[in-house]
Amino acid sequence: MMLDVGGLKPPQPAVMILESLGKLKVGDTLEVIGDRPFVDPIPKLEEAGYNIEVGGVGGFFVLKVTKTESSKELKMEVKECDDRLDEITEDTNVA
Repeated sequence: MMLDVGGLKPPQPAVMILESLGKLKVGDTLEVIGDRPFVDPIPKLEEAGYNIEVGGVGGFFVLKVTKTESSKELKMEVKECDDRLDEITEDTNVA
């Protein structure tokens, strides 16, 4: 299975990777290509029992994730964020 996450900003690539992993069967490989290094998900994927290969092609980053017999389901915790913006004026101390 191939997944292109180029041009997407975090956390969207991680969300898409996790959704795609749920569709894999043991022995299947998810190949993800992006324009940013895949640093954050690698330890969690290895911890969960997935085989990981990392590489690059022509300025793009490639992550190959293979589901094994010991792979565990991963879930992403999504927290609500406050969309409210505080007003910044000339009196605001930003130092």
